Amino acid sequence: MCPGAPGERGRGHRRRWGALALARARRYRRGSLRLQATDYALGRVTRATRRRSFPIVRRHARTYVEDRVALVGDAAHTIHPQAGQGMNIGLLDAAALAEAIGRAGDAGRQRPLRQYARWRRGHNTAVMAAMDLFHHGFAHGGPARAWLRNRAMVLAERAGPAKRHSIRLGTGVAGDLPPLARPLRDERA
Repeated sequence: MCPGAPGERGRGHRRRWGALALARARRYRRGSLRLQATDYALGRVTRATRRRSFPIVRRHARTYVEDRVALVGDAAHTIHPQAGQGMNIGLLDAAALAEAIGRAGDAGRQRPLRQYARWRRGHNTAVMAAMDLFHHGFAHGGPARAWLRNRAMVLAERAGPAKRHSIRLGTGVAGDLPPLARPLRDERA
């Protein structure tokens, strides 16, 4: 868990998530971590604005599409930044929208936009719920919750095919994927 992440402080503390803990932020400000993080490949990094933080709020748009407009990624949904799933579902949104528009041949028609919205909403809702479950399961302490979390992890480890399927879904290589998001076949196999 990132220092300063929600759940690391006591009850009633206004939950804010920052990218770095204070000690690391001071070193980051001096530039040493910025250069190390990129293996010095990007050269000197200059800060353009002061650091910011933002509240973690789960949001899901009531509708993904309106007249000639479609929402994708963070414009359509925001989730806790856990396991990169927000980015993953955003990329799947973009691939699904491209597929729906490509089939229709006209980006402005409502039918492909509605198809895109139906295609993505269910999956996005499921991922958002799963990430909420993980966040609440791991962000809060206490002996009873720790015991329950550990039991759940042991059971998940023993789940065999269900575990493998969950991993494939979570990594974005299984499920109802748009063609642009499907894994490439290994021609050597």
